[in-house]
Amino acid sequence: PTKVLSSVIWSTIGNTTGKDGYKYGTSADFDLSQTQDGYNVINVSFMKTPQGSTLPTFKPYNKTDAEFRAEVAKLNAEGKSVLIALGGADAHISLTKAQEDDFVNEVIRLADTYGFDGLDIDLEQS
Repeated sequence: PTKVLSSVIWSTIGNTTGKDGYKYGTSADFDLSQTQDGYNVINVSFMKTPQGSTLPTFKPYNKTDAEFRAEVAKLNAEGKSVLIALGGADAHISLTKAQEDDFVNEVIRLADTYGFDGLDIDLEQS
């Protein structure tokens, strides 16, 4: 039997404009646990570099860490993979050689904290 990869992007950008979707730079405000059954890979977007920092990270906009991890665990229990995405159309990721270990440690920390299964690298601004 062949498995079909079906992926969806779940965005950390809450909808404040009333216009949803990638075109408008917002997403519908829904929980990760509301991902439709047909998807088997969920890309959580995006790791961003907070103002005043030089290292990309991730923080759920509408959940505590424990609540978000529980939603990831629920999807994992259903056989779905949940990835953290780095980059995006408006991301300008620039790391120095000296930041390599810190970045790797941050990705590992995020996987440990939220239960992510991997990293989706989406560097469109290279």
